[in-house]
Amino acid sequence: LALYEDSPEKTLSPRLLLLWYFEEMLKDRYQSFVDRFLATTLKDSIESNKIFALRVTSALLISCVEGETQLLSLIVNKLGDPGKKIAAAAAHELRRVLDKHENMQIVIAREVQQLAHRPQLSQRALYNCIVYLNQLRLRREEETVDDLHHSPSLIVSLVNTYFRMFDVAMRASDEKTGMKSRLLSALLTGINRAHPYLPDKDQ
Repeated sequence: LALYEDSPEKTLSPRLLLLWYFEEMLKDRYQSFVDRFLATTLKDSIESNKIFALRVTSALLISCVEGETQLLSLIVNKLGDPGKKIAAAAAHELRRVLDKHENMQIVIAREVQQLAHRPQLSQRALYNCIVYLNQLRLRREEETVDDLHHSPSLIVSLVNTYFRMFDVAMRASDEKTGMKSRLLSALLTGINRAHPYLPDKDQ
């Protein structure tokens, strides 16, 4: 959607100017819905409300590109939600987006990696990120139809993330019984799973 103030000519026909104005109003209303309803509801204390907001957010992300970056960020951030159901719902919605738009895999993976590298992230939130990354569909470069969709750089970045987070996990204290070992196990799984897909020069 375009803003009225960005129109190239203010001397256009009244009909076209009206269309520009309508688009600007629609864009404002859409942004207000994302900011005032979705973003706010995802911070709600009621789990059912947050799950509903996640479903709406992913539906918007699937159906249109308007506000894609913000919508994706809203979903990915809920991987760090202290509630297990919310984190699981966020992972589910991200998979649903990928089912419809496979070419978003790199974008989603990088957003999840950014969350994983966030300072002071809890071990459980990091674990949720790693488990999600471990479920991505990986392919070697020569097996892809479009290098943009499954670039080897994704594999390299995943392996780098796993090793960095392994170091972080080893130095961290165990927040809960078993969580540290589960995290280390997930990281090793990720490394072993991604390693065969590395380009020969990075083996």
